[in-house]
Amino acid sequence: MLANVDSASKDVTTQRKSSFNYITPPPPVLSLRSIPSKTNEGIVSYNLLLSSTSDTSNYPVSVTTTLSYGTVENIVEIEGFEEL
Repeated sequence: MLANVDSASKDVTTQRKSSFNYITPPPPVLSLRSIPSKTNEGIVSYNLLLSSTSDTSNYPVSVTTTLSYGTVENIVEIEGFEEL
């Protein structure tokens, strides 16, 4: 009886795999560009331009890329820290 159950579950798994043709979505291609600028006081800062594109020519579903970013608010130096 156990053998029948095992082979039945294998048949269902095989049917599921063959009936769904899953295609992996195309990965986004990210482009990062830095744009330096200098103030009158001589301070150099950088603006970053981040863009993304995806080649969806062989993918039937619309794709969007969501980019999240963060900013540094406070930098704290830790004294006595030794790198391993």
